[in-house]
Amino acid sequence: MGFYAGTAEISVLIFLVIFGNLNNTISNTLCQTFHPFRKAEIPRI
Repeated sequence: MGFYAGTAEISVLIFLVIFGNLNNTISNTLCQTFHPFRKAEIPRI
């Protein structure tokens, strides 16, 4: 039980790290590509 729980937690952490990196890359790309539109629609805090 502990082994499976630990493996699941590690898998989730790895997934979150990979997804976070992809999300940052996509956000940066969108900011560079649609910067005027994003700046007009979504004010940065």
